[in-house]
Amino acid sequence: MRKNNLLYSLLLLSGLFLVGCAKTSNTINNGSVISAPYSLYFVDTAGTLYNSNDGQNYKVIVAADGQPARSIFAMGSRLLVAKYALYMTKNNGVNFNTSYDGIVLDSVHRFNINGRIFDLNQSMAIYPDGWSDHAYIATRDISASNYFGIAWNTSGGDYGTWVLENRYDSPQVAHFFIRTSSFTRLNNGTLVAYDARNRMGVYRTDLNGKWREMFNSSLSTPLSLPAGPGGQAFFSLGHINNRIIAIDNYGSEGAYYSDDLGTNWTSYPGLPANTPLTCTATPFEQTCLIGTDSAGLYKLNLNTDVFEQVTNGLPANLIVRSITAKQNVYKNDTRRQYIYLATNQGIYQSVDLGVNWTRTIPGNFTAIY
Repeated sequence: MRKNNLLYSLLLLSGLFLVGCAKTSNTINNGSVISAPYSLYFVDTAGTLYNSNDGQNYKVIVAADGQPARSIFAMGSRLLVAKYALYMTKNNGVNFNTSYDGIVLDSVHRFNINGRIFDLNQSMAIYPDGWSDHAYIATRDISASNYFGIAWNTSGGDYGTWVLENRYDSPQVAHFFIRTSSFTRLNNGTLVAYDARNRMGVYRTDLNGKWREMFNSSLSTPLSLPAGPGGQAFFSLGHINNRIIAIDNYGSEGAYYSDDLGTNWTSYPGLPANTPLTCTATPFEQTCLIGTDSAGLYKLNLNTDVFEQVTNGLPANLIVRSITAKQNVYKNDTRRQYIYLATNQGIYQSVDLGVNWTRTIPGNFTAIY
């Protein structure tokens, strides 16, 4: 573990975290004082949970338990970690309690074409901005009324407060028995859920609306999916602005995008063939990244709509399992943005929207938030 230097410690004791030492007329430069620091959480393959406030110095929050995290997210001040069940802490990891036990592993689709477990799925849960403190998670709850494979919560994840989703726009939707595996939220507020096994999607525009089927959303009409491991490709969702992005976790089909809620799909060029695509993220809605299994990181060229491999500071054979974005807010309201990768070779940090990267923490990690 890296140690803080004496100056850093003294600044923390004084209640201030300074970046640089600029002063004006013996007063602190508000462009150098953080008023809202970020908090970074990540888990290694042994199940150890770590916390950092700068992506470099860190501490262990929970010791290894042999279960790597599938996903990490937060509801306000509460941190939730998905393993074999969903666990929640109200006190930064001092105590964890079961939040929801209906997220059992999907035994049919656990493995990608390289034989690695890919059910380390950061998009299996979402806490969308502007949705009145609603969180959503993919569920395998055996209830007969579980039409969508979605459970929601407005109580910070307390056990017993998760509710199976039942708002739909027609009786036909209820009979689809979707088993949601992935979520994304578009910039216009639309929440999209996708069932990778049945290749079917639904969307909801706001809390007052109901879930509707994504027209032609199966990715089977616009795409001709070959039979692969498990009998089909297995897509998970991301987005950039109001565009839905679907990446194939198995790897045979690459990535596609739709600008019309699934009516039409177009293939993204530039990604490596027959390579599992493990995760996607759109930090600050300014860049789009796709992580791969053993082929590194790819960044979307927004001028050409072509993905290009990122090699500045990243190994070409890197396994990228999870992506997150953080920012520090300063007293003068300026912001400094960071992107982080959880990989098989460590935590990597970028301060220029994914162009250049530095490994800041060594290790083998599965999830990051």
